[in-house]
Amino acid sequence: MKFHRLYWALCTYLSEALNSGPGDIRWTQEMVSDRLKIATGRADMIELSPSMRRKWNAQIAVKPQSVSFASMDEAEFGAFVEASIAFVLTEFGDWVQEHEDWVHVRDILNHATGGQ
Repeated sequence: MKFHRLYWALCTYLSEALNSGPGDIRWTQEMVSDRLKIATGRADMIELSPSMRRKWNAQIAVKPQSVSFASMDEAEFGAFVEASIAFVLTEFGDWVQEHEDWVHVRDILNHATGGQ
C-alpha cells in the first residue's frame, strides 16, 4: 500500500506542477502515470493486427505495466521514482521545480530512495 500511495501522490504533485507550466495539455494523474511508465521502460510493446493497424495508422501499441508492490520491490520502486523525476526534469525543464508542490516530489524521491 505504501508504494501505491506514494506513487499516486507523486502523479498528483507532478500533474499539478505540469499544469502550472507552459503548454496546452491538461495533465491528469493517469496521464502522468502512463507517461512515466512508458518513459522509464515499464511498458510492453504490442504488435497490432492488420485491422488495428488500419484503424490507428500504427504498427504497434504501447501498454504501460503495473507498478504495484507485486510487480516490483522497494529498490525497483526507488529506481523507478528516480528515473521518473529525471525524465520530468529532462522532458519539461527546470521550470517544473518552481511549483510549490515540487518539495513534495522531492520528499517522495527521498523516501523512495532512502534519502540518497
